[in-house]
Amino acid sequence: MGAMGGPVEIIGMSIAKALVGTFLGILLCYGFAAPLAQAIQHNVKEEVLLFDCVKTAIVAQVCGRPSAIAVDAGRRLLYAEVRPSFEQMEGWLLENRQTP
Repeated sequence: MGAMGGPVEIIGMSIAKALVGTFLGILLCYGFAAPLAQAIQHNVKEEVLLFDCVKTAIVAQVCGRPSAIAVDAGRRLLYAEVRPSFEQMEGWLLENRQTP
């Protein structure tokens, strides 16, 4: 705003600098910072979801539910594309069953 009383060339140069700065700021925010923040947020949500899955299974087991039901309670929290079916979970549980 200090250049407003000067010659037209200086005013034009100041306005061009302001426009370029504004354009670069918007480009960096929407083109780089926002997608990066979304990717980080997505990764954190997935990791927290896995911890919630384990927590739910442990709490169900501590509350006295049978092991298969406790694991199924945790399994239901997972996203559909990574959630194993109940039959798959039952098979894994039977495979890894420890006999006392």
